[in-house]
Amino acid sequence: MRYGEMRWPCEYPVTVFHGSERMQAVIVNVSSGGARLRLERVFDPGEVLTLDLGNRRLAATVRWCRVGLCGLRLLTPLSRPDLATIRRVRQQIGTVASGRWNTHLHELR
Repeated sequence: MRYGEMRWPCEYPVTVFHGSERMQAVIVNVSSGGARLRLERVFDPGEVLTLDLGNRRLAATVRWCRVGLCGLRLLTPLSRPDLATIRRVRQQIGTVASGRWNTHLHELR
């Protein structure tokens, strides 16, 4: 499967809202139009979630979900500053010491 835009690895904590339910999750890869979350709950494709990024909230549609991971399509694309902020968190916590790509992420070309 090919994606139209580059996905970037990250480790960005977010709060996810689904109706009145609230849970913690981590964005593990992101593009301007989508994201992969690590979370404990499973959602059905088509359900709408709200992500609280701290400085703003974004609505997203679930594209696929399995235990532990969920793929989302953002209803409003991320701005360049928001995308840069999310990507920068991974660099600050030092999770990529080698400087190489994480080849296990199939979205990366």
